[in-house]
Amino acid sequence: LEWRPQAVQQYLKQTNRFLELLCLAIYITGGQPARGPELLSVHWRNGTLQDCNLYVIDGQVAVVTRYHKLQSQWDRPRVVPRFLPEVVGQLV
Repeated sequence: LEWRPQAVQQYLKQTNRFLELLCLAIYITGGQPARGPELLSVHWRNGTLQDCNLYVIDGQVAVVTRYHKLQSQWDRPRVVPRFLPEVVGQLV
């Protein structure tokens, strides 16, 4: 197996572009627009300190974020689910 650096760079560039467009599609079609920190904090798998934010509920993909602006008033963050249209959900 021989690595082709130019092909690897092209693949990474295309992957980043796809993720940018996917992020835009989620932002535009996922209901009320999320704030930047909410949208960019989405995890696609469980981590050591953070749970996944993508769920399939009754066949629909949902992005679940936590909104912290009013946390001081409610003493906990508000959970905000955003259901994606079927076409965007299939991309996810």
